[in-house]
Amino acid sequence: AQESRGLGDVYKRQLFKTHPELMKEQLHAIFVAAKNKSIKIMFPMVSSAEEFNEAKTFAQEVARKHQIDISKLLFGIMVEVPSVLFLIDAFNEVVDFYSIGTNDLTQYLFAVERTHTTLKTDALSPVVFDAIKMISTQATKPVSICGELAANQKAISKLIDLGIETLSVSAKSIAQTKEEIRNV
Repeated sequence: AQESRGLGDVYKRQLFKTHPELMKEQLHAIFVAAKNKSIKIMFPMVSSAEEFNEAKTFAQEVARKHQIDISKLLFGIMVEVPSVLFLIDAFNEVVDFYSIGTNDLTQYLFAVERTHTTLKTDALSPVVFDAIKMISTQATKPVSICGELAANQKAISKLIDLGIETLSVSAKSIAQTKEEIRNV
């Protein structure tokens, strides 16, 4: 079984540049905890293949420094930044997997702060599903969905129709999500 490990919310974007000591500690801890198992490491808020390559290189340098074999680890991105939609071909060359972070992606597609008191996004908007379709049809690597949309009963059948096979949901949503999938 593989596990995903997201790498922090503090200055998600290029944290390895702004706070390299935090990233070194987190990556080292993940590498040690992996104990040579196959796990996934996911970089959030990546907007270009170059950013991904820089983050992966940073991770490889941490492993090399500690003489840890990370050859079984998979590296991917959390698709949250709209620029990724137009760069899938470039990302296909460098990532091992994609996880579409629907909460942030929806927020950025509509340029609306999620916590704003009056402005709201529509997670079930055709725009969101068009973005997911674009990613899922162009990606040559596995694609999963996380965020509130993954457990939304009104979205699950649409996600399955788009070819999404992996949904990441909170523990409290597992039973309900499984039941919805059985009824699709």
